[in-house]
Amino acid sequence: MNTRSQALCAWSGIIAPNVMFGGLLAGGFIPPLRPSSSAEEIGAIYRQNPNGILLCVLLILITAPFYVALTAAIGAQMRRIEHRATPVLTYSQLGAGFAIAPLFVVPGL
Repeated sequence: MNTRSQALCAWSGIIAPNVMFGGLLAGGFIPPLRPSSSAEEIGAIYRQNPNGILLCVLLILITAPFYVALTAAIGAQMRRIEHRATPVLTYSQLGAGFAIAPLFVVPGL
């Protein structure tokens, strides 16, 4: 991975949380819903803002590839730092990063 690609992937670490935060704002989930709200109140919130919630879901789904790109950039830097025949820490970081990416996708689905 060349330095330009790594820099673009590293910028994903700034883009991803901002896109997700924008999605949560668009969906009306900031501030979060009160845990003490009744089912009727929660249902009314979802009925009042269907387009905002769809935009929220779309933006959260878009966030997952940015997170994967950031994980790849971190893994490339760890591989460069770790001077072993088998870079165990790099593989562990990549595995954990890629395993967490579905956490962005599943709630959106």
